[in-house]
Amino acid sequence: MTEIIYAPMREKYLEHNHKDTKCPFCNYNRRQEYLVQEGNTCAIIANKYPYLYGHLLVIPKRHITDILDLNKDEDKDLMLLTKRAIKMLKKAFHPDGFDVGYQTKMGGGTLDHIHFHIVPRYKGDTGFMTIMENANIISEKPEIMVQKLRKKNNLF
Repeated sequence: MTEIIYAPMREKYLEHNHKDTKCPFCNYNRRQEYLVQEGNTCAIIANKYPYLYGHLLVIPKRHITDILDLNKDEDKDLMLLTKRAIKMLKKAFHPDGFDVGYQTKMGGGTLDHIHFHIVPRYKGDTGFMTIMENANIISEKPEIMVQKLRKKNNLF
């Protein structure tokens, strides 16, 4: 018999996204504990519900649902901050590689605001929990990870 692993933090996420029509990315600045760094038109934030330790997002400050609607400044800032997030994660946590991907609601995401995922990958991170139980084990809350990331990169 397969054991079920309960992850109550996902309940709040699912409930929030079905009941609340406000975009949490448009209000990211109210959640300073998740903010890693701001650019001119975009920001680096921690994923509140990470796939793996160190999972960051790069989001435009303006509510945009289609990547083709980014202006030239947003294009530049989005790539600059994506590269900066990778550099910061390398310095702070020394991952073996990265998965970087763009997502919108139409692309399978839960939020209708474009964003880039930067997921650090570590040797062995596709262990039995992910394969057998479709579950991820994260060792620290995203807020604590952000504090460590800021400290290692002399931010704030």
